[in-house]
Amino acid sequence: MTTPTTATSAAPDDDAFDEDGWHYCGTRADLLSDVTFAGVRVGHLCGCVATVDVGSGEDVAVFLAPSGELLAIAASCPHEGGPLELGELEDLGSEGGGLCVRCPWHDFEFSLRTGECETYGLRADTFAVQERAGGGVWVCKTPTAATATTAAVAAAVATVPATEVARCVEIVYD
Repeated sequence: MTTPTTATSAAPDDDAFDEDGWHYCGTRADLLSDVTFAGVRVGHLCGCVATVDVGSGEDVAVFLAPSGELLAIAASCPHEGGPLELGELEDLGSEGGGLCVRCPWHDFEFSLRTGECETYGLRADTFAVQERAGGGVWVCKTPTAATATTAAVAAAVATVPATEVARCVEIVYD
């Protein structure tokens, strides 16, 4: 008697994109592979588990939250380009922005959910993460709507003549 087999699809290449613009990062098991410290297996601690080139010219850092959730944010700090992927995670609570990554260069804290740095009014792009059947982890190459909207507003403001910006500032601060 022959045992029936089920067809399985092979995992995509690490640089694969699907038709909707999602980048394959590997399996959850690959991203959270065991780490050894002094010869002892300790598993993967919370923090950055991967840095991914999503093809938009921007590297994205994928973080493992204490809850086990995977979250993605731009790998470079919008302040001066510091390496957010090397930053430490900190939970600032619901009133302080929730789970944040602290830039190792100047201690700016960015929410992993919104990208906001409330203290300095900066925002880093955040990216949606999907875990699909078979354990595949995918990151959207397009920033989430909130950060994309902020980038669009910043780009629009950059086209306004300096004299108009100065006039608006005078009106606001008068």
